[in-house]
Amino acid sequence: MIPSFKRLLLTLLVLPLLLLPLLSSCSRAGSQIVYHFFDEGSNVLGYQFDMTDSSRTYDISFYSRIDVSMSALDTLKGVELEILLTSPSGRLAYETVAIPRSDFDPEGTGGYQFCKEYRKGIVPSEYGRWNMQVRVSKVKGMEGLGIIVQAN
Repeated sequence: MIPSFKRLLLTLLVLPLLLLPLLSSCSRAGSQIVYHFFDEGSNVLGYQFDMTDSSRTYDISFYSRIDVSMSALDTLKGVELEILLTSPSGRLAYETVAIPRSDFDPEGTGGYQFCKEYRKGIVPSEYGRWNMQVRVSKVKGMEGLGIIVQAN
């Protein structure tokens, strides 16, 4: 099988089942949910999301799953995200966010997961379609990163 086909097959069939408990605890109806796998040799992921409704605020969270043993988790310090946001008009904002190991929850299937709130109650400076680029300090056993944007 071609590696990209395997990845697509995993995404369509297996990943939703593995992430169901995580997503149900993290998101509500009306969420924009996107998960991306890392490309070969790259740890940068891109997302687009709408913040168009001026009568609402928005919450943004990140989620992922890490397949590691308990002993390997002991050596893991956490995950660092370098975030570059681009507004609808092209303005840029940059920041680094750390997700500590203490935010990882054990999963019954032998891995760990996290759902980390990034921002809550956002009132965007501009309404429209935003772009986000995230550089992830890749950790062994982590295959990708998801984002949840919830309109309140």
